[in-house]
Amino acid sequence: MKKESKPYSQIYLIVRVLAGGYLMYTAWNLREALPEQPLLIIAIAAFAVIGAVLAAHAGWKLYRGEYEGGPGLAKPADEETSESKEQAAAE
Repeated sequence: MKKESKPYSQIYLIVRVLAGGYLMYTAWNLREALPEQPLLIIAIAAFAVIGAVLAAHAGWKLYRGEYEGGPGLAKPADEETSESKEQAAAE
């Protein structure tokens, strides 16, 4: 039996998109310090990658409607009837 995780709320996903965008913005602004401190190269790369992944993942879930009350989580009618039949058979 597959465990279903609780879907994220829409506002949570929007905040994650904004946070990812802010990390990418910060990485872009830190690029001016590249020649001075080599350790910042690692920080810039980490900020850019983490920000991009965070924003892309949350943006994709928003686009597909995979949040509480979103259209992407609605079950098709066939799936609902098959689950109710399985539960009735188990009882």
